[in-house]
Amino acid sequence: MGLPRPRPGRNDLVQLHSLTTTTTDPHERGSLIGSRFGGQVRRTAELYLGHFAALGIGPSRARAVAERSHRALRAWSPGLAAESDACADAAGIERWKVAAVGARTEILAACPPAGAGECSTAVFAPAGAVPETVQTWTGTSRSCRTRCCTTSRPDPDAP
Repeated sequence: MGLPRPRPGRNDLVQLHSLTTTTTDPHERGSLIGSRFGGQVRRTAELYLGHFAALGIGPSRARAVAERSHRALRAWSPGLAAESDACADAAGIERWKVAAVGARTEILAACPPAGAGECSTAVFAPAGAVPETVQTWTGTSRSCRTRCCTTSRPDPDAP
């Protein structure tokens, strides 16, 4: 059974944006994402902050959790933190707001369970190989209907 085809006038389907790059520099990759998808980055952050607020998590609490999570990310993977910061800078949004999207699970943990879940993520990061991730989304009526898939291929001839 295939995926349903979009019907004219329907705006509830997810739109997938993609970016493929050969850069291995996290700052450059983040700048590319923020430059190309700045509107989507800003809108996604706005929607998540609104979602958090609807669940009783105000902006100061969301910011505190996002900044703490971002510090932990920087300690664990400086490149990912640099990519996030560069994306925010290029998109023209405060860095903590992009960090809040990345730390959405940690922020959601700050409120009582509200029913349906957010998402499930799996990461495969073998030593000496390119990590791979997959994420499934449960979604809510308030969730953003756009997604961005980025692929970094240092070797442009790699599959």
